Amino acid sequence: MILKKAEEDKDIQGMGTTIVSAQKYSDGFKVSWVGDSRAYLFNGTLNQLTTDHSFVQDLVHQNIIAPEDAGNHKYSHIITRSLGMEEGPCEVDSLIIYPDIPGCLILLSDGISDFLSTETLEILLNKGKTITEMSENIYEEIFKTEATDNFSYIIIEFSIPSPK
Repeated sequence: MILKKAEEDKDIQGMGTTIVSAQKYSDGFKVSWVGDSRAYLFNGTLNQLTTDHSFVQDLVHQNIIAPEDAGNHKYSHIITRSLGMEEGPCEVDSLIIYPDIPGCLILLSDGISDFLSTETLEILLNKGKTITEMSENIYEEIFKTEATDNFSYIIIEFSIPSPK
């Protein structure tokens, strides 16, 4: 469908989209992603679960650049996988997590992660006492940046089931 739309509109040819999703899986979550949309686990500390499908992330994996230099790299906008990038099936990465303490699963687009660092996101989440406050903190902070991309995010609060 994405490729078909690009065929109809020459202005968007060659464009694709990234995605991250979470599915309840037994006592955990199955997280799947394509591109540089991200998933994080938050329980006071923010931990990135996904790995970007990008040129710069490939450089980090090859130890060509340091992780702290990735965000400011001149090619940080080049993704290596996206939906609609090419015909045929798209390779999707997935992982399953079984959190052992209550917390939140955070799903967000690169429109946020490109402008708010993991450290900033962690501070904003910790300032909120509820997921509504956490969400408002992210929303307000992204508008203080020079963000030009669209953005979306989901905060999923979860508890841990009692032992049977």
